[in-house]
Amino acid sequence: MKIVITAGSLKENEDGVTRVLYRQVEYLRQHNVDFLAISPKTDANAKINNQFSVSYIPFPLYTNYKVSLPKKEKIKRIIASYEPDIVYINSPCSLGYVSIKICKELGIPAVATYHTHFPSYLRYYRLSIFEKLVWKYVRYFYNHCDAVIVPSTTVLEELKYYGIDNLVYLPHGVDTNLFNPNKNNIDFRNTLVPPDKKIVLFVGRIVKEKNFDVLEDAIRILSSKRDDFVLVVAGDGPYLRHYQKRIPNSLFLGKLDPERLSNLYASSDIFAFPSVTESFGNVILEAMASGLPPVVANSFGASELIKHNHDGLLAEPNDSFSLAENIDYLLSNDDSRRRLGYNAYQKSLNYSWDSILSIFYNILTQITSLEDKELIEKGNFEIDKV
Repeated sequence: MKIVITAGSLKENEDGVTRVLYRQVEYLRQHNVDFLAISPKTDANAKINNQFSVSYIPFPLYTNYKVSLPKKEKIKRIIASYEPDIVYINSPCSLGYVSIKICKELGIPAVATYHTHFPSYLRYYRLSIFEKLVWKYVRYFYNHCDAVIVPSTTVLEELKYYGIDNLVYLPHGVDTNLFNPNKNNIDFRNTLVPPDKKIVLFVGRIVKEKNFDVLEDAIRILSSKRDDFVLVVAGDGPYLRHYQKRIPNSLFLGKLDPERLSNLYASSDIFAFPSVTESFGNVILEAMASGLPPVVANSFGASELIKHNHDGLLAEPNDSFSLAENIDYLLSNDDSRRRLGYNAYQKSLNYSWDSILSIFYNILTQITSLEDKELIEKGNFEIDKV
């Protein structure tokens, strides 16, 4: 099989989307799949040898992300000469839009993954007035794909509600060799906080749509009641300095390499994640695999991973008092914190990358034939929730 991949970035380990992509690539390479990857941001050191870079401009709201400026006819010639069996689209950006057009013209099937729930981002940038327009584009974009892989059933149902077809439920997995309780590193922990302090951890991009304002208020509420914890933040983003100055009892580490990040997860006490815009929540699953009990907002894909008071706690969405209350409970109850952490670890073992990626591989191989496209319409590729 030969696949063309189009993506917003090919920089390995840049974010959750690229980590999932490279996990998929690694699995497909083991099955003798050849790749041509097209992106505005390539990586010479990455594990995809055949990369093609397109022009771009920085995204105004987050300059680390690139807005591609694809030249359709040039990309069409590249794809046509490569003669792929399928095109795999990782982002509904301008490059993805052009790729869909090219697929229709060349008669090549296109499969996309719905990684990012962009319509839910708009209110964080005072752009809610454009929500109908964004949904119109999202509907057009994904309905022109042969299949759309969605990692949570809650987001899948919303996409159905807005008229998007050909949806396939397939969750992401977690690397339990990298993320597991055995990565606990006391020496590393002691460099971060005093022995009498607990670590409340956040991992992710430091952007508005992660609900950092809610996290800030929750930490202020907690800090007014107790001083036996430190909020540790791992990640980068345009608002790092803004929140670094504003949040009390906090330590911002910036972006960490995967091994050091796994140490941090396993060496922390509570994982706090207030985002209500997640299509899945990769970092939540990584925390669970590390034996870290999560406190997350009861919204979309994030809450789908958690059974309240069994393997984590669900706070009310957009509610700093509820988030603070749930974190406070775990800070004060060591037995409950250990019980939830153990159960979280046990649940994470169900999210095997091997079983998930075997289904992903079958989707790609089967959709290349016309008769198998009927399976998509009938939902035969859907799997039960783990």
